[in-house]
Amino acid sequence: MADSALITGVSRQPEHEGKLRGNYLMAVSLVDAVYFINLTFMALFAFAAPGK
Repeated sequence: MADSALITGVSRQPEHEGKLRGNYLMAVSLVDAVYFINLTFMALFAFAAPGK
């Protein structure tokens, strides 16, 4: 979905490609970081649960 928004934005205003690409990469990086942080906490709570 973000990819199509980037392509649409660049096709409408090609002179803003650098800014749009930077915003796109930042958003994708944040989504990936949240996923891996969530995965880490899931593993921590699943495998290091006290009382087992």
